[in-house]
Amino acid sequence: MKNRILLYLLMITASMMTPNVSLARYLNTDTGRFQTMDTYSGNNEDPLSLHKYLYGADNPVNMVDSLGQWASIPGFPVHQMAINEQLSFLPESDRQALCDAQVEVDRHQDASESYMHAMRDGDTSESVETAKTLANFFVRGHLIEARKAQVKGKRQAAMSELGQAMHTLQDSTSPMHHGFKPWYNYFGGAFNPNEWAHGAGEAMNPGPGSLLYKATQAAYDYFNKPNPPWPSDFFANLGGDSMISEAVGEARQMAASAAKYQAPTVSFGDSTSVILIGF
Repeated sequence: MKNRILLYLLMITASMMTPNVSLARYLNTDTGRFQTMDTYSGNNEDPLSLHKYLYGADNPVNMVDSLGQWASIPGFPVHQMAINEQLSFLPESDRQALCDAQVEVDRHQDASESYMHAMRDGDTSESVETAKTLANFFVRGHLIEARKAQVKGKRQAAMSELGQAMHTLQDSTSPMHHGFKPWYNYFGGAFNPNEWAHGAGEAMNPGPGSLLYKATQAAYDYFNKPNPPWPSDFFANLGGDSMISEAVGEARQMAASAAKYQAPTVSFGDSTSVILIGF
């Protein structure tokens, strides 16, 4: 945990004090591109991510790429990773609108707005039930607006509304949020050690099959229901991920990669073949 806190603090400080310098690569501010290639391999469903020299998805005014790998707000863009991996079947434009909505919701960091992040206002000793009621209202309201926009043929507006509802459901699976934990207006904001600890505690991506990814899928499934009833409590069946979830997620990804690999063979006649293994 101490190492995660230190890493998170260094990333936040660097992105605040040196906005034109990536922690991974140097940025040429004249061209808006990095001087060295991106180490991130990219997503075949997201053409911009395949470009090795773009900064912030070619949107440096609104996006920050503090790791030199993925356009997002400073820190670990876990929300966006879940969207791009779990909803990879969606066109890039849809996923970009969903990802942009994550940044928008994260602009609301006041304790009174904690329900947007599946937390409660610690400054006013808000109860879990009150915060959950507000969060359910927030999710339901944005899902309704998303459906309205979809019916009107305004797909990007629909994805933006859906993305905001999705953010709250995703946040509820974070080990630092689950159960509507209290949030305070800490003195010093991002420079307060309590915020460092919070960020470090969720600086992880539990990966495919995790509760985070299930919440991402659930939000999209709610949107796709033409005639809801939606649940009265969107959070009733959502649990919380943990550091163990991250390890399990990595194991799943490794297993999936291994399953896709097929060793090449060379055939000799009708009955003999040799598996070629590289060393």
